[in-house]
Amino acid sequence: MAYILISVPAAQGDTIVTVGCGNSYYNYPKHDGTSSMEFSTTCTYPGSSTWTFSGLGTMRHSAIGSPCNYTETFCTCGADYILCTCRNRDNGCADVSGWVKTIVACDVAISASPSTILPQMNGNQPPTSRISVVLNKAAPAGGCAVKLRTAPVAGSGGHSHYGSRPKGSLTPDTFSFPAGAAGTQYADYTSGAFSGTEKILAEVNDKAVNGTTVNVQVPGLIALTANDQGYWSLTGQTSTHPNNHYGTPATLARAGMMAYDYYKKTGATLGINDMSLEWGGLFDWKATWASPHSLHRKGTSVDIDTCAKVAASGSTAICLNNNGVTVNGSIKVNKIFIEKICNFYNGKIAPEASIHCEFP
Repeated sequence: MAYILISVPAAQGDTIVTVGCGNSYYNYPKHDGTSSMEFSTTCTYPGSSTWTFSGLGTMRHSAIGSPCNYTETFCTCGADYILCTCRNRDNGCADVSGWVKTIVACDVAISASPSTILPQMNGNQPPTSRISVVLNKAAPAGGCAVKLRTAPVAGSGGHSHYGSRPKGSLTPDTFSFPAGAAGTQYADYTSGAFSGTEKILAEVNDKAVNGTTVNVQVPGLIALTANDQGYWSLTGQTSTHPNNHYGTPATLARAGMMAYDYYKKTGATLGINDMSLEWGGLFDWKATWASPHSLHRKGTSVDIDTCAKVAASGSTAICLNNNGVTVNGSIKVNKIFIEKICNFYNGKIAPEASIHCEFP
């Protein structure tokens, strides 16, 4: 006995399409209160809006009898098609394919090249990434309208704080593919001053599709670790910037030698304060997305506490730091001596109230 698919209008767009399974004998919907065959399947395709398929199973009821007592309608969403099938549910009867709808959708892919770029630095040309907007198949009758926007990933780039985080820009950010067109259009993503991961979000005909990401970072930075010999200690960590001691390999080596020289001369342990964040970029140590640190962006900056801890146990030395806080067991750091050591290792002391050695 052949089962056939009935009632399948070919309308498109946010439409409920009623489908059902039947046979050449007497049919009626199965409503026995315990195993109703109602179903609903929704398939969404950019450029082809939304299709919702609903229907009822049917029970065969005939004096002749049949090994297939009832069927149900079953629809699945494919990549570019929708298949509705009459499924026999008992006695080993085979499923019978019913109806296939081919979807002409906006098949859009977004990519970035390169996917990792530098943050903006003081006075340098802003780095860019080329964003490709590819329509893989010819656009449907209504065409394909693509919109892009950027969204920074929270917590990325070493910033464990929130608020209105500055982000990169896209030029242009809208694209139009007319009916029958395919191919590639381009945008330029320009990074901002802050490092981190930025999502490139995409909408096609006002429906979200897969986008891509761009990582904004200074490559090759590594973390300075604590020194078990007492030459330096790590300071300045906060809940909003917990990892503040990243630098280039050369900067880490120079900072270590500078602290060693100071320890051998004075017997005091330098406090190594802010350097760079793990991906570099603007370091807003006040967590306001503003720029209190003009440097500290590329792994070559080293801040040194104004008080150095004395190694001798039981020391009564007292130091008043730049914030007016008394630090017991510490001595005031000799800035002139620090400048000589900084210069010896090819660094320069920055013109600011704190002690900041900037290396090449």
